[in-house]
Amino acid sequence: MNQSRRRQVAVIAAALSIVAGTAACSSDGGSSSKAGSVGKDFKVTVVSGPLTDPFFSAIKSGAEAAGKDLGISVSYTAPKDLSNPVADLSRLQTAALAGKPDAIVISEFLPEQDPGI
Repeated sequence: MNQSRRRQVAVIAAALSIVAGTAACSSDGGSSSKAGSVGKDFKVTVVSGPLTDPFFSAIKSGAEAAGKDLGISVSYTAPKDLSNPVADLSRLQTAALAGKPDAIVISEFLPEQDPGI
């Protein structure tokens, strides 16, 4: 893995660390059952690019490794290809929200094609 990809995987791992840390500091004063105990019941959904591209395969691997290291559940979802990115990514983001994860990580790898949900 080249230096640029290592850095990007590290950024995803850092983002997951921040999400886990934020969940542990619940704003409800500790009355939440998840406050202070982030674990497998803490769900993070990653919406990113197609796994046919090795770059996104590295992102998925990094996110899953970070989830394992942090003891949280990470699921990765992506379109099969980029033939219709706006519609596909919008649908995936809406589905991710409907799944009610504790956090969603959305890659912005096509900034000129904002799905705008």
